[in-house]
Amino acid sequence: MDVYLWSCAIYLFSIEGYKSEFVLTTSSDRATTGIDFNFTCIYTYTYYVILYRDDTIECAVRGFGDCRLFVCNESYSYTCNENTLVLTIPGTIDLDNLHGSSWNCRSFDVFLSNTVILYVNIPITKVNLTVIPYDKNPIAILSGSTQQFQCTTNAGRPSSRIEWYISGANITAKAFLQTDQCNSECNETLITSSVLIYTGNMIDIGKIIYCIAENVKKQSVRSLDRRIDILYPPVIVDIPDYNIIEGNTLYITPSIDANPHAMSVWWTRQNDTSYIYNGMNLTISNIQRDYGDYYKCNAMNTITIPSQSTQNKTTEVLFKVNVQYEPVISGIQDYNIEAGRTLNVSPTVDAYPLPSSIWWTRQNNIKFIYYGWNLTIINIQERDSDKYTCHVMNTLTPSGLSAQNRTSKKAFNINAQKIPNGKSVNSAAIGVGTGFAVIILILGTTSLFVFLYKKRRMVKRKENSNSKVYESELDKPRQTSGVDNHLYNELQDLKSDGKQQNKSSERCSNTYEEFGEVKSSANDNIYENMKISTNEIQIRQKDTNLYVNLELKPSTRT
Repeated sequence: MDVYLWSCAIYLFSIEGYKSEFVLTTSSDRATTGIDFNFTCIYTYTYYVILYRDDTIECAVRGFGDCRLFVCNESYSYTCNENTLVLTIPGTIDLDNLHGSSWNCRSFDVFLSNTVILYVNIPITKVNLTVIPYDKNPIAILSGSTQQFQCTTNAGRPSSRIEWYISGANITAKAFLQTDQCNSECNETLITSSVLIYTGNMIDIGKIIYCIAENVKKQSVRSLDRRIDILYPPVIVDIPDYNIIEGNTLYITPSIDANPHAMSVWWTRQNDTSYIYNGMNLTISNIQRDYGDYYKCNAMNTITIPSQSTQNKTTEVLFKVNVQYEPVISGIQDYNIEAGRTLNVSPTVDAYPLPSSIWWTRQNNIKFIYYGWNLTIINIQERDSDKYTCHVMNTLTPSGLSAQNRTSKKAFNINAQKIPNGKSVNSAAIGVGTGFAVIILILGTTSLFVFLYKKRRMVKRKENSNSKVYESELDKPRQTSGVDNHLYNELQDLKSDGKQQNKSSERCSNTYEEFGEVKSSANDNIYENMKISTNEIQIRQKDTNLYVNLELKPSTRT
C-alpha cells in the first residue's frame, strides 16, 4: 500500500516537473463544405495527445516524438511530430454535420487545450432572376416607368450579399434586401432575396440586367441575364429656325428617334389651321413671303406593353421659317412743284429683313448723295429739277449660306417750275382797277348832280339878284359850301385810297417773291380784300351821305 502511494507521488511529481501545455488551432475561422479543414494541437512534455469532438475521441497518438497511433477516425487523416498533431477533415465529406461541434485536445483529462466551436459555411450554388409581375425575356419597359426585378438564392450559410448590374454597371443602390428565409430544420441555412426598382431610360435600350450573389468569399454566383427593351414616344431633335430666300425650295428633314419607330409624321402651320403636310420631309417649292410662319413637326408611334392598354404617343416640335426677300419700293411718283417750295419724298418699302441703308442719287449730278429715309429739298429751285433714284438695301442671311446684300432702286422725275411775278401783280392791278372804276363812277354821278344843282341856283340868282351878287361872286374869295368841302375831302380820300391800294399791290408782289409757296393764296387774298376793303365800305357810306346832301332844298344863303 505504501509502495503504491509512493509510486503515484513520484508520477505526479514527474508530471509537475515536466508541466505540459496544449493549444488547439484551425486552418481558418470557418470550415467550408468542399474544402479541407485542419485542426492542429500543439503540446509539450506529454505521453499522450488526444483530440476530442464533443465527447468523442477523433484521434489519439503517443507523444514525445513517438507519434504512435492509438486510434483515429478513418474519415480523417493525421500527421504528427514531437510536439504537433494535425488532424485533416477532407472537403469531400459532408461538413454540415459537424457544424456547431466543440473541439479540444488534452492528455487524459489532466491538461486541456482551448475549445474551438466549429462553424461550417455552406456556399450558395444558385441565384434566380425573375421579373415582377410577369417574367419575360426581353422585357418591354416604357421610358420613365418603373419595373421590379427580383433575385433569390438557394439555401446557404451564412446569408448572401446580392449586387445588381446593368451591362456591367453596378446599380445596387437602387435595390433593397428582403428578409432572409429559413426552412424548417434548416440548421441556420438561409435563403436571401433582393428586389431592384428600375426606371426605364432610353439610353438603356438593349442592355442586360443581372445579379450576383455571394455568401462565401470568392464563391459568387451569377444569375441569368434579362434583356430590357425600352419603349418611348418619338423624340424629335430640335429644328432650328430656318431662313430662306423667296423663290427657293424649302426642304427640311427632321431627326426622329422612337421605339417602336414612328408610324406617322405630319407638319402644320401656326397661323393657318387648315395647312397639313404629310410626310417625313417638309418640302415647299418656290416659297413665297406669305409662307413665313411658325411650323410644327408632329410624330406619332404606338406603344404596347403586356398587361397594359395600347397607347398612341405624339410629339411635336415648333420652329420658324423666315422667308427673306429684297426691298420692294413703292409710293414714289414724278413730282411737279413750284420753285421756292419744300419737297418731301417718303417711300413705302417692303423688305425682310428690314432695310439696313437708304440713300438718294441724281442722274445729272453724280456727286449728289442724300442719306435718310425721306428726301427733303427746302426752297426747291429750277436747277434742282432732275431724275432722282431711291436706293434701298437689306442683307439676306439664308441658312447654311453666306450673307447677301440686296439693293433695290426706284427712279422718278422732279420738275421745279417758277411762276412769273407779273401774274400776281396783274391780278392785284385788276382788283385795284375795278375798285377805282367803281369809285370814279360814283364820283362822276355825284359831280353831275352837284353841277346841275349849282347851275339851277345860279339861274335863280340871275333872275332875283342884282349886280352885287355877281361882283361878290367874282371879286371875293369863294366860300366853299359844306357840300363842296365834303366833296373835296371825299376826293382827297379817294386819292389816298388809290395810293394805299398801289402800296398794297406792291407789298403783295414782294410777298410772292419771298414766299413762293403761298403766292397763289396771297393773290386771292389781295383780290378778295380789294373787293371788300374797309375803304370801299366807307366810300359806300360816304356816297349815301353825299346823296343826302345833294337833295334839292331851299338855299339858306342870302
